[in-house]
Amino acid sequence: MQISGRQAGQNQPAVKLQLASRPPKIEVHSQPAKVEIANRSGVLEINAKDSRASYGIYTVAEFSRRAARQAKQRTLAAIGTIAAEGDRLMRIETGENVVPAIAAEHNAEPVPEITWGYVTRPSIRYTPQPVSYQVQPHQVDIKVESGVVENLTPPAMSGWIDVMA
Repeated sequence: MQISGRQAGQNQPAVKLQLASRPPKIEVHSQPAKVEIANRSGVLEINAKDSRASYGIYTVAEFSRRAARQAKQRTLAAIGTIAAEGDRLMRIETGENVVPAIAAEHNAEPVPEITWGYVTRPSIRYTPQPVSYQVQPHQVDIKVESGVVENLTPPAMSGWIDVMA
């Protein structure tokens, strides 16, 4: 910017004022906030042991125990039946025709047995894991440079300046 002028009534040479200016600067840089969320898988537990047992499906150990108990009961029942038949054969004095009666009992079809029972539901349990998160707050960087006005007029030049003219 240059301003030149003469003061009225003075015989001095015209002075040129040389100014350089730099405007102010403002820079703003921002980083948004960040949220990191980590979700671990929960734990799912299913216990169908009782439910399967109500259907008659057992583990190997339980099946073996039940089979052994049933075999013992059937053996004792067979021994009792044989002893009862022997007692019947021993009583000839009753006049019963025992041999054909026993043969007919063994050939008769047993009536099928229907058992109604309650079927239990499996035990299902889900345990969720806690959610973990990290928050990084936002950042704002502000850089300010002030404006500058410099006088570039050489010091050897002097005189009056009429800025109003």
